[in-house]
Amino acid sequence: MIATMNKPLLAAIVAASLFGCAKKDQLIKEKPTAAAEQKPAEADQGGTLPGAADVRTAMAAKEYSSAVERLVALKMLAATSEQKSEYFTLFGDVRNQLNDASTTNQSAAEALMTLRSATLGR
Repeated sequence: MIATMNKPLLAAIVAASLFGCAKKDQLIKEKPTAAAEQKPAEADQGGTLPGAADVRTAMAAKEYSSAVERLVALKMLAATSEQKSEYFTLFGDVRNQLNDASTTNQSAAEALMTLRSATLGR
């Protein structure tokens, strides 16, 4: 079954499984100041969806494939209606940015195709 799956879809699944598997020890060892500094940054972005800032950062750095993998992984984390709304807004922003950049950037075009295939389940 895995051999017949799309490589981008498989990569997104792997990224999603790795993204959500943080060890509790790692969370405990984090400095409280680092966590406190991260929360205002997400608040500035208007984010209640964990990891949304990472997607925006990857898009700003033109790391399109990374942004798409993170975006696909975020869909599973959107539990509340507010988080789902934020996810769909972020999805639309990423899709529009990729669509604009795909005319001149091959990696953006590939990431857009990956996003489309992951969204359509193909």
